Amino acid sequence: LQELKLGAIKIAMKTEVPILPVGIIGTHKIYPRGIKFPILFKHKIIIKYGAPQYLNKLKSRDKIYQKEELNLLSKKIKELSTINA
Repeated sequence: LQELKLGAIKIAMKTEVPILPVGIIGTHKIYPRGIKFPILFKHKIIIKYGAPQYLNKLKSRDKIYQKEELNLLSKKIKELSTINA
């Protein structure tokens, strides 16, 4: 999982739109590093959706709140990206 950026949090707070966390499992088997074309139809991809994350617009300028929400979102995506979740 790549590091998440605060931009999505800021946009979601400003527009009052929830963020939907999504975990995708199995992409490394279909598109491993170093190959030009994906290996289709041999492996299964699993996509898991979490509950929408609603953010508090009133705290949109609070950097600590933004970072806490970003950390929670990152944790949720990591949970969704495991087979046992």
